[in-house]
Amino acid sequence: MNALEVCGLNKKYPAFSLESVSFCVKRGRIAGFLGRNGAGKSTTMKAIAGLVCADSGSVRIFGEERQAGGGLPASVGVLFGGAEFYSRRRLGSVASVFARFYPQWNEARYRRLLGQFSLDERKRVCELSNGMKVKFQLALACSHGAELLVLDEPTSGLDPVSRAEVHSMLRAFAHEEGGAVLYSTQIVADLEKCADDVIYIRGGRIVRADEKGAFLRAYAQSDGTMPALEEIFLQEEGVCEGFAL
Repeated sequence: MNALEVCGLNKKYPAFSLESVSFCVKRGRIAGFLGRNGAGKSTTMKAIAGLVCADSGSVRIFGEERQAGGGLPASVGVLFGGAEFYSRRRLGSVASVFARFYPQWNEARYRRLLGQFSLDERKRVCELSNGMKVKFQLALACSHGAELLVLDEPTSGLDPVSRAEVHSMLRAFAHEEGGAVLYSTQIVADLEKCADDVIYIRGGRIVRADEKGAFLRAYAQSDGTMPALEEIFLQEEGVCEGFAL
């Protein structure tokens, strides 16, 4: 069973439209969602989370169709940029309240992630850097029994070492624990390092969704040389020349 199936998703705005967006995310794998700003990544992910009401199409999570207006099951953890908590509350207090809503709350995992991310529960949210806020949100999202993570720009604002820590955590979640991850980022090199599959969206349409190796092979040069994912992205977006399907 796929963890996530998006089928024929359409959403029309005055200046932008999602058009028949379809892809799936498998258990045990990290799917990198690639596309430039305004391509439709965030709109798609918000539709999955129920924050945007699609005009048509369907979203199935672990085989169950997501109903419009319904809340996400506890098996899904989400992280969207810009999310804030009560700024004057201490991290430990926020986590305590958060845990009450999730019967499957995993305190041991939460404590492990606190240590891995060097988070001090005694600090107030307002005392955290943007990068540390992201780490705290990830620690919460990964500790309430989630089997699918939907992460929109989770490494935005993080330094290279912190990004590596997040990637290590995501690989363990997917490859060792059998979870599934849909992960969007503007840092293409990050997807090169941790994604198993690549979903590429441009202008509200899916250009290609495939296993990463097959995705790269589709752009191989005549001598068999395969370009890096970032080279493909730049070429597709008209920044450079050299590769074609």
